[in-house]
Amino acid sequence: AGFTGRDPIGTPTRDVALAVGGVDGVVPGIAGGVFLAPTSVPLEIALAASWMMDAELSGPATLAATDSDGVPTVDAAEARAEISLAAPLLVRAGVRWLGEHIVVEADAELALATAERAPPRWDISGARIVDSSGAEANLDGVPSLAVRRDQLVVRAAADLEVVAGFVWLTGGWAWSSPGMARARSSPVLADLGGHTLAVGAEAVYAGTAISIGYAHTLTRAIRVDDSAIVLENPFDAGSAPAANGGHDAGHDAFGVALEISWE
Repeated sequence: AGFTGRDPIGTPTRDVALAVGGVDGVVPGIAGGVFLAPTSVPLEIALAASWMMDAELSGPATLAATDSDGVPTVDAAEARAEISLAAPLLVRAGVRWLGEHIVVEADAELALATAERAPPRWDISGARIVDSSGAEANLDGVPSLAVRRDQLVVRAAADLEVVAGFVWLTGGWAWSSPGMARARSSPVLADLGGHTLAVGAEAVYAGTAISIGYAHTLTRAIRVDDSAIVLENPFDAGSAPAANGGHDAGHDAFGVALEISWE
């Protein structure tokens, strides 16, 4: 919140921290699917789709100068924020082959997003910023950083029975395309996509099943030199790209499940 020529663009002494959040109590949606399991072949096929209406979120917004001198001055005691977020249309398809001691399956999921064509925006009311010079500006809104694009995920897995009626071993692989455009990646949200490998085991005895699994998403790195995310200056007096640089991410997950059944 500053002025080009007087304040270096991006200087932290002119930063104003903004936190927004909201709730929508009910978001209607619809889902449906078809499952085919012909008795003549050990094969299962499934198709499904789901859709949700836009979530209309609203809630409080907090605004504060980050400099210890409290410059600029912020008046946002009654600030509110709201946004309309579109959920993607999800389409899924899968196939599974059932062998005597092995099960092999594959599936694909396509998320059709609309936000990339019309980036969602947080509308803010009741937030006023006053510069040390006396200049005033209302913070009317900021664009959301959660700008998704169409995303494809494919998966494959195999289950092998190594001890009849007792122990199964599982191996899996998945690949995901990036969930957002490279230019919109930021430290807040950077869905880089990539490959995931997983292994697991399941033991079943006397109505009790215990499963353990581990998955590792391979680290992927990108470089952004033309960020579409810019510094939001309420005084409209200078801005610059805000998220140029490198982004990389990996992920590890470990899970345990216990299932007990009885008659």
